[in-house]
Amino acid sequence: MLHDHFLDLDLGPIGRVVTSEDSPATAHEFFFWAAETPAAQKLDIGHIVAAEAEDATAVAVLDDPRRYSDLQSFLDDFYAYDGDPALEALSERVEILVFRARVLATKHRHKKKKSKRPVRTGPVFFATNLAIEYALGTDDFAEHKIPMLLHENGNEINGSPQRTPLFVDGDYLLGPEAGHLNVTGMSGLSTKTSHALFTIASTFQTVKDKKVAALMFNVKGADLLYLDKPVEVDPDEDPELADRYKKANQRALPREDREMYECLGLEIKPFENLRIFAPLAFGKDGGGGLVHAADLRTKDLNTLRNARGEDTCVHPIVWDLEDVLPHAGRIFDPTDYDDKFKGFVEHLRAVPVRTMRGFHAQVDEAFEYFEESEGSYWNGHHQATIAKVRNRFGVLPSKCAGLLVHGRVEYGDSPQVDGPFEDREMRVVDISHLAGVPQDLVVTKVINSVWEMAEQGRLGVDKLVIFVDELNKYAPSGSRTSSLKDTLVDISARGRHLNLTLF
Repeated sequence: MLHDHFLDLDLGPIGRVVTSEDSPATAHEFFFWAAETPAAQKLDIGHIVAAEAEDATAVAVLDDPRRYSDLQSFLDDFYAYDGDPALEALSERVEILVFRARVLATKHRHKKKKSKRPVRTGPVFFATNLAIEYALGTDDFAEHKIPMLLHENGNEINGSPQRTPLFVDGDYLLGPEAGHLNVTGMSGLSTKTSHALFTIASTFQTVKDKKVAALMFNVKGADLLYLDKPVEVDPDEDPELADRYKKANQRALPREDREMYECLGLEIKPFENLRIFAPLAFGKDGGGGLVHAADLRTKDLNTLRNARGEDTCVHPIVWDLEDVLPHAGRIFDPTDYDDKFKGFVEHLRAVPVRTMRGFHAQVDEAFEYFEESEGSYWNGHHQATIAKVRNRFGVLPSKCAGLLVHGRVEYGDSPQVDGPFEDREMRVVDISHLAGVPQDLVVTKVINSVWEMAEQGRLGVDKLVIFVDELNKYAPSGSRTSSLKDTLVDISARGRHLNLTLF
């Protein structure tokens, strides 16, 4: 054998490579029939095997199993049973199970040589951990090895399935080589979000020489609002939380899951530096005066995490008119937000108008001018345009659903949703109680602000992971563009050079 350490010789051969005129072995795939041994009967899609070529060993993943017999057509079997499925067979027909194996990598006997030659007819073995790690290129990683998945093969070690941690190169996950991750799966099962959380937790634990943080948008229920809570609680350490877990039927991790974490080299622990940002509930604006973010009560925020004792990590999202004006195009209907409308908004920004009170003062000044003179233009803007803007801005606070206050916002030392990050910070923006315009506004403003901080080198961390759930909603495929979609595309294309990674 060329690479004994790549083959599970203890179990022995589980099949034999077969080639034919119709199905030859190639550099990318080969076929083999499975033996009738107990070990071979565990073969399934996704298992990884190894077979030999000239001076090399190929490692391949199983796909597309097919069972063959000597029948020429289905009709032969139909007539043999006279069309009666309940009829007993006079003899058992010989069948074989054939697997397609797609080659992951091929290792030559000489380290400096590479081989792409097809495997030859011969025995097939289950691949060992070393073979799987080689096939996934772990030896070529330039950066940190970040655990992403755990592969379970069909062979066993000490009575348990052989498990192999699957790593990703930190340079490719966090940049500068790629800096992007796509997670696909069925909707509604929380599998994509759960895996994104696992990947972020794995990154936090394994990347030691860089400051790393994450930004996530909570768009459904309380999915991401309790990430600082452990999966299980010791009743002696926190009897109150343990009792709440018991009432909620929160179960501890099973032993098998614990073994998986141990195999990956990860601790089972929550995100310790969690910050949640949520908008002010509509109608809780105190008036047109100065609004101090630190004085806002958590129970007045539009979030599910507002119970006393659970709100120390929850902070408000409140904006004044100056914060909202740059994103007026996201708030108003595109057919309504014409060039004249946009021109007056740019005038308000240039003045600058910072509050709703300041806006009304500008409009009142314009209409006083119209009443005192015969002109229909004020500062280059027609009376009808200003009247239209006054009408649309009258419902602006309700369209923003609590995000916009009438007065001036003063944050002081309070954390801001679009401020710099801390090392290992998990920042969750809770927009689950928003819909339509205000939800889009939050995502757009926060993402754009983060992009600007990255360009200016003010992120506060070396690497920032951005996870946008329901991404197809904010950046749908097709020719339709928006400022948010353009920014997300920029992050995907250039974010790795600015220390941003989009999940």
